[in-house]
Amino acid sequence: MVFQIKSLIRCLRVNFANIQRDAAWALTNCACSPHEICYKIIQYGGLEALVECAAETDGETRDQVFWALGNIALDCPTCQEMVQSSAALPLMISVLISPMFIRSRWIRNLVWALSQIIRGGIRTLHIMFVRAALTGLRPVLYLEDSKIKVDAIWAIAYIADDNVGGRQINAVLQTPALLERLIELLNEKRTMRAALRALGNLVAGGDAQTQAVLNAGLLPRMMELFGPMMPINQKREITWILSNIAAGSQRQIDLLFETNDIVEILTDTFYNDDYRIRKEIGWTVINALTGASENRSRWLCASNVLSVVPHVLNMNTEHDLIDRTLNAIELLIEKQINYFFILENYQIMEALRQIVQSENNCFDVFVKVISNYIGYH
Repeated sequence: MVFQIKSLIRCLRVNFANIQRDAAWALTNCACSPHEICYKIIQYGGLEALVECAAETDGETRDQVFWALGNIALDCPTCQEMVQSSAALPLMISVLISPMFIRSRWIRNLVWALSQIIRGGIRTLHIMFVRAALTGLRPVLYLEDSKIKVDAIWAIAYIADDNVGGRQINAVLQTPALLERLIELLNEKRTMRAALRALGNLVAGGDAQTQAVLNAGLLPRMMELFGPMMPINQKREITWILSNIAAGSQRQIDLLFETNDIVEILTDTFYNDDYRIRKEIGWTVINALTGASENRSRWLCASNVLSVVPHVLNMNTEHDLIDRTLNAIELLIEKQINYFFILENYQIMEALRQIVQSENNCFDVFVKVISNYIGYH
């Protein structure tokens, strides 16, 4: 197999399109083989040869090379990192943004390969190329082909999974009409989940970035689509987005709870069989109770949203969430002693009593809450 791979790599440099195409095709299949075979393509200089071949050819040959690069990146995290560190991405982006390529029959493999190479986020790509990639991906979102649209949205989502201080999120937000198009794509069944992930990664940025997404009308559009028949994966995406909004500014918490029927949606959805959804709704409620203004805190305590809190306290494996819940309870009592009676009414104090013996941090908060109550009287 070593000899065959080396021979195929040499064939990529033969100045004859059919030979180069067939060599790239064979390497595409090798990249789907066990990891040891795929890694030998990299070990023997296959990445450099593939990129050189793509730079010197076009049409079917170049398309096959991009497919091979996508398969190599898909093999393992190390292979993906090596493809990311090569000259593949700048070359692919330059092809993507070239005039008329959007109408090319070869665009599908390029967009798919691009999404595989940057899957999970990209740190090594200069922001100039990030902006260019977004410029090239935006018109793809208007094509009729749902599959290529989904791949393009996932590529945007991975760019927005920002590990470089918010610059890549800003690049998405600053690409004309891109944010609005992502929200529109929530309406299409096939593109909804990818669009939710892209929008969720944007919302997970800083407060100003979150606000930009909210200003574009995400909340009402998203919650119109939320319902009991929605697939579980899409519900998970939405509740994750809600928890991040609730972790934002007081203005963003207000916008969240000004959404029609939001308390009923949260409480009704909390009581389902999916643990991840319950956890995200728990984070949504607790983040809101922690960060809300005094007026919004009163509003929340007068609503039924507190009914989920004792159940959150019983999510024994979610230590961070429980700690945050204890902090929220303490803050509520500090803001207004009358909240103590509301907490009692929703069985929250009883839930604290039940876990106080096994959780030292809970015991400390319990003592503080009781002390505040006694001191007040």
